Amino acid sequence: MLVRNILEGVVVFHETLHEVNSKKLDGVIFKVDFQKAYDKVKWSFLQQALRMKGFDEIWRKHIESFVQKVSVVMNVNDDIGHYFQTHKGLRQGDPMSPILFNVVADMLAILI
Repeated sequence: MLVRNILEGVVVFHETLHEVNSKKLDGVIFKVDFQKAYDKVKWSFLQQALRMKGFDEIWRKHIESFVQKVSVVMNVNDDIGHYFQTHKGLRQGDPMSPILFNVVADMLAILI
């Protein structure tokens, strides 16, 4: 189920509780807090999820290069400095982050 905003989530939760209570059904409510979850994703899991979703090897290699290592250089007054590498390339806030996080969240939903 896709919840578009936080208020819609509250409505869906209330309707689910009402349905379970009115039909006297047993149920379990599972709440997932995604705060800071992106920073805890194992990149090997992301690669496996992309493979299972049918992403081509070329795409997976590109994504791996984004998330594993990034070369950074400083440009000050058209003077380019030395390149240095960071350990973690992609971070929360990068344009690619929401797409990859949705892939991981979808795999979590499938596992549950």
